[in-house]
Amino acid sequence: MDEREAANTRDEESKRTSSMFLSVYLLLLAFFILLNSISTFHEVRTKAVMDSLTSTFATLMPVRSVPYSSQTGTVVGARDLFDRVGELFEAAIPAAKIKVAQTGHLMQVSFPVDALFLPDKPDIRPAQGALVNRLAAALGAPPRGVRYEATLLVGIDQGETAGLPIGENLAVARTGAFAREMVRRGAAPEVVVVGLEPGDPTMARALFRVIIEEDAGAAVDADE
Repeated sequence: MDEREAANTRDEESKRTSSMFLSVYLLLLAFFILLNSISTFHEVRTKAVMDSLTSTFATLMPVRSVPYSSQTGTVVGARDLFDRVGELFEAAIPAAKIKVAQTGHLMQVSFPVDALFLPDKPDIRPAQGALVNRLAAALGAPPRGVRYEATLLVGIDQGETAGLPIGENLAVARTGAFAREMVRRGAAPEVVVVGLEPGDPTMARALFRVIIEEDAGAAVDADE
């Protein structure tokens, strides 16, 4: 009788052990499925963003040959902003490449990131203080019914695009410093946007957008 009870006890323990291992296996399987889903989401999201940027700038042209739209309020606004910004970058960063979308409402300025920031530091070069100051002033003087928006994008290595960088790395610190400096020099916080994008970490892009303000108070992108 004792042997039979001992055998039953061993069988029960064996079943409990098997059940425990099965539970752990299922838990780990669910965890890895979740990780894969998150990874896939980031990959799809990154691809969608890159496809959007590629589509937007597929029709970029040199700034000097831009056909401006005749939409009310945008001709003067776009010309005024793009002329001023173009002259500022040409004077401050001669290596900058300036292009404007065919719609005439979106301007891109590509330049070496170290031309704006001190090498290996988040600080803006003292010599570029005047550039930042004048950019802030230009963004604050749109015609009635028009709003300006500026975006600074700093490139990061492809390996970092699976998710946002963790911690305060150099690219994050630089974009933050630029935003703070623009606001400190008079730009409204809502018109200054910063971010990171997959690409050459030695390069940066500044995007300047002209946006129509609807009477109802809603802003509609002039590119649409």
